[in-house]
Amino acid sequence: MRSTAVRAYLQIAPRWVWSLINCLLSAGMFTTFGWIDDPASEHPFRKVVLGLGMGVVIGAITGPMSARRQRGFAVVAGDLSNVDLLVARRASRRGPAPLDREIRHAAARLADSELDILDHRRGLRLIAGGAVTVIYIPFALTSSPWWWAFVVLFVGLLAAELWMPGHLRRRLTLLTADADADAG
Repeated sequence: MRSTAVRAYLQIAPRWVWSLINCLLSAGMFTTFGWIDDPASEHPFRKVVLGLGMGVVIGAITGPMSARRQRGFAVVAGDLSNVDLLVARRASRRGPAPLDREIRHAAARLADSELDILDHRRGLRLIAGGAVTVIYIPFALTSSPWWWAFVVLFVGLLAAELWMPGHLRRRLTLLTADADADAG
């Protein structure tokens, strides 16, 4: 129940909360990355400062975007309680179609909205993700083998970018087919 309360809060959380979350995640990633890349460095404090600096920059940029996207989901879903919004968001991606007609319609609207978001600048994301993957391969070959983890991560992100639109279209068909059965 506690995780549901946290997720419900994050749907309406202010920008600074999302900035802090993204900052801490990014800072931890970049600090860990620094130690993996050069574990014998004489300046470990420099890695922490660099990780925090990168985290602050990334958090400042991505925090407002995350907050805006979360609020956009609430607007698209309509007038639902936070718990019903969580159910609709989950149903827009997986599981059986909700029996509650209002939640099912909200889930269909959310799936359609996510599909629109994914279609926007999709080619640019594929090119950028492919470029980053290609850039990491020489690091993996010449430096620490831990770089292969990032190559695998970005290959997975590219695969998800290709797979997710079809999945959302199938979910949208499922959710609207149940809605059409209700209407008929």
